[in-house]
Amino acid sequence: MNTSIKVILYTSKVLKNGKSPVMLRITKDRKPKYISVGEYLFKHEWDAETDLPVKSHPLHKEIAIKIANKILVSKKTVLGLENDEKNLILLSFVLLLSSNNCSSYPHPHR
Repeated sequence: MNTSIKVILYTSKVLKNGKSPVMLRITKDRKPKYISVGEYLFKHEWDAETDLPVKSHPLHKEIAIKIANKILVSKKTVLGLENDEKNLILLSFVLLLSSNNCSSYPHPHR
């Protein structure tokens, strides 16, 4: 099962204040789906090389931790579904992920 997870600054969507949402791009079978991380940044506040906010951003560490938690939850969800030999449907994965907090991940055996 080929599922990739990447963090991006979604510059296709720009809010009135000029900020763009930080999104997780989850790709399966060449079909991308996007989940918001819950943070919005200006383009100059985003480092495309590291896929994190620039280090000079006042909330760099907090946003980096939030992004890392979202990625961890996503990866655990994918692994849990793969271990149960369930067919991962991208839309249901996105719904499952967006309905859960970063602090807890859905345990597939419950």
